Amino acid sequence: MNQFWKNQIKVGTPLPTQLYSSPFIRAVRTCQITFGDILIENGKQKPMVLEDLREVMGLYPYDKRGRMSRLRAEFPNFDFEEGLEEEDTLWKPDYRETREEHATREGRAFDIIFNSQHKDHAYVSITVHNGTIGAILLLLRRTRFIIPTGGAFAFVIKAVKISA
Repeated sequence: MNQFWKNQIKVGTPLPTQLYSSPFIRAVRTCQITFGDILIENGKQKPMVLEDLREVMGLYPYDKRGRMSRLRAEFPNFDFEEGLEEEDTLWKPDYRETREEHATREGRAFDIIFNSQHKDHAYVSITVHNGTIGAILLLLRRTRFIIPTGGAFAFVIKAVKISA
């Protein structure tokens, strides 16, 4: 992905003006590898890690988030959403989140992205895993499909604020 972005820069593709990542170490590491020497290490950007961008929660130990102290130590160039607890208190060993619950959670993440101090950024990158992409597609009422390991999916979302 890093070389992909370097090639895109050469043809004038705009770079993301804000980076977001799942709190799973695999996703944070992917974000670092993808944008490290392009946007992160030179201080142009500090990616924001959001809890709600994580994979489906529950039952399987591999869907449990690691300790925040490890993430903060390994990725000092990243910002972390306020309130992230050291241990994963959201993962439950006896309950698996439904697709609909996951999509609702991704809606909360989008609320943060579109209503935060970053709301004026035209292009954002969100580094997440396949299940989260599926939940985002469900949230957006789009067809779900499987993205291969190491793959990427680009889509454009226009945010429109609706008055109640």
